[in-house]
Amino acid sequence: MGTYIHFKGCLDDPSRIDEVFADVREFANAVGWTTEDYTEHVSGVMIVTPEQEDDPNPPPPEKLDPEDEPFPKGFGKRGAITIQARVRKRHPPPLLEETLRGIIVRARETPGVLLKFNSTGRLVEFLELPTEYIMNAIPETVHYIAYAKWVCTTGSVDEHMFMCALFDRLKRKFMSNLHISDNTGYWDERDLRKLRREQIIQGSFKRMMSDPGSAELFVKAAGLVPEDAKVRPVTEADLARPKPKRRSASKPS
Repeated sequence: MGTYIHFKGCLDDPSRIDEVFADVREFANAVGWTTEDYTEHVSGVMIVTPEQEDDPNPPPPEKLDPEDEPFPKGFGKRGAITIQARVRKRHPPPLLEETLRGIIVRARETPGVLLKFNSTGRLVEFLELPTEYIMNAIPETVHYIAYAKWVCTTGSVDEHMFMCALFDRLKRKFMSNLHISDNTGYWDERDLRKLRREQIIQGSFKRMMSDPGSAELFVKAAGLVPEDAKVRPVTEADLARPKPKRRSASKPS
């Protein structure tokens, strides 16, 4: 739970990336934030490309090649989380070999945001997958997937507004196709009262769930356990345990 701004897009002109960083620094200084230049070199293969991650209407799942094997039962499963990726024999993944450039924007009250661009000017974020999650993994090779980019602003109305102002500026000056998804609705509606209400709700819920005593009271108040029962913390073993099958109601004779 929390308030998040998801973002994706590409620079209209990748050659202006230094202007983008200078503009972000200027904005950050004006609102009392700090910045730091960022570089990262990535080398390996891409299971999911940035273009696929950014596509609002992804193509239907690709049919298996005759040479491909189905995922083994329980493959890639750790606790309640399952990640599956496959290196296809007939359609090998594209190579990834480039230096990413970015700028870290550090806010005062929230984690801030990393704006990272590849050589084509696209905002990117890559996750390196462990080989045990990949079928037909290429030996001695790093396997990446592109995944969603976001910034968390839980707990600060002002910094949520400033982040939206920063994205407004980027969209107007450098990224006409910048797409923003704001779970508070502020980006689309600019309703400050609604933003304050969402921040209060999400911030209170986050603080409550981080306090074991408050979480126990919440669960009991919801009637999920008897008043005299103690709430035991959920462990990874609980998540991995198979759920009991429901019995179907017997039909009247």
